[in-house]
Amino acid sequence: MARYFSSITRLLLPVVLACFALAIAIRILPVSPSISAWAAIRNSEATRYSNVIVVARSGGDFTSVQKALNNITDSSPTNRYLVWVAPGIYTETVSMKQYVDIEGAGELVTKIASPGGPSPDYGTVTGANNAELRSLTVENTGGNRFATAIYISSTSPRLLHVTATASGGTETNYGFYINNLSAPALTNVTAVSVTMASVL
Repeated sequence: MARYFSSITRLLLPVVLACFALAIAIRILPVSPSISAWAAIRNSEATRYSNVIVVARSGGDFTSVQKALNNITDSSPTNRYLVWVAPGIYTETVSMKQYVDIEGAGELVTKIASPGGPSPDYGTVTGANNAELRSLTVENTGGNRFATAIYISSTSPRLLHVTATASGGTETNYGFYINNLSAPALTNVTAVSVTMASVL
């Protein structure tokens, strides 16, 4: 019996100590009250930002990506923001902002979508300098002359792990519409229905 108890103690003691250490770490390490615990755990990148805003269908700081961006008035090279977007479909148009990065929970689970417009510059997402868009899908479903998923003009955003899809435009579909001496940095980007605009 004593040997049996000793074996159980040796097995359970590391688990108990690990739980105890985790409980202490949660009490000691500060987490901003505006960040849900699940977002802080999900996003290890958040540690390099001074400001993190969570967009979620429920339980976040905002339910809309653009409303979160509109709320940011002091972004700068020394005061960068991260807008972290939880899984879900967000039906809206988004204009990126300088020194604000937008990160989804993954290309298969976070999507920003909108219908098309009368000209190619009606993109679902519009780019900005000194900003990054990553880990999500951008979709334009058309229903008008042009369907443009991502519109980049006179700016050079960074795009990483982004899927851009455009369909349903009665005239043309653009996964990306890039013009006016733009030089975006694209890494691991998937585009569907891409027609490159002529560079002016």
